Amino acid sequence: MVASPDIEYARVMDDSDAALGMFNFKALGIVDFYPAVHEEEEPFVQAVRRMKSEYSDKLDLVPINNSRAIRVEGGVRFIV
Repeated sequence: MVASPDIEYARVMDDSDAALGMFNFKALGIVDFYPAVHEEEEPFVQAVRRMKSEYSDKLDLVPINNSRAIRVEGGVRFIV
């Protein structure tokens, strides 16, 4: 998720108030999509569903479970 342009979408998973001194959600910007990690994995099932519901029409979400990874090669992404 930190490789995406911005991690604000992760607020549905993590309490950003617990990160003292965090004033913005800018991420590394290595990729132009937004990984949605832990899909259908406890205890994140409801959070990922909410993330998809709230952000899939705004962001290029790429959901993956804990057995998968996203590989980008030559500008093409692969779920492996």
